Amino acid sequence: MDSAIAAHGGGHYDGATISFGLNNYDFKLKREGYTYDYEMSQEKDGVLHKVNTYNGGLTYKMGDSLVDHGGRQMTLIRERVNNVAYDFYIPYSLTGNDVILEYMGMEDMRLKPYHKLKVSYKQIPGGDPDHRAYVLWINEDTYEIDFIAKQNDEASGRKQFMAAAYKRRVNGMLFSDFELYQTAGRNKDVRIDSLGIAYNTGNMQRKAVTTYMDVAVSLPEN
Repeated sequence: MDSAIAAHGGGHYDGATISFGLNNYDFKLKREGYTYDYEMSQEKDGVLHKVNTYNGGLTYKMGDSLVDHGGRQMTLIRERVNNVAYDFYIPYSLTGNDVILEYMGMEDMRLKPYHKLKVSYKQIPGGDPDHRAYVLWINEDTYEIDFIAKQNDEASGRKQFMAAAYKRRVNGMLFSDFELYQTAGRNKDVRIDSLGIAYNTGNMQRKAVTTYMDVAVSLPEN
């Protein structure tokens, strides 16, 4: 994992302000040590809607006015912003004390050798259960992550398989768009750690592309 983090930008992650567009929203992200500040904004009917999450806090503004959509709705908004940020920061985001890493050996993807790494999470007594899981395929030569399988909720069976596309570096940091693939059964019929086999054998179709637009990185001054 350390080699993958270094290949994707290493120390640049800490303290950098990163902005990009995704799904008609603008995002601005910053992590520094154990603190974070994430922003999601979109203009609707001439009014700027801006969500800001920071170390568990949340504000929602329409123009200059604070808005409260109620507990459940605000929780969903916070989760949406934080999930976008978490996935965007992979592999740097996979270094928390709650992360469990399991090395699954080597597996060929597109006839190239990859390290296969499974990510799961410790269940904290008294806390909400965390059933997320990831499988990463890390290029043996470059240590870049070219494929990711993801499962948000064990109960729903919903899984995603993503292949990196259009890689580019901005201020020393590596960014990739991702092509999303599904089996005929929408990945529900395949274990998360077997989605790579389904991809290699041609049993998947490309369904969508996650495109990060206008990526910009502002590094902290030394």
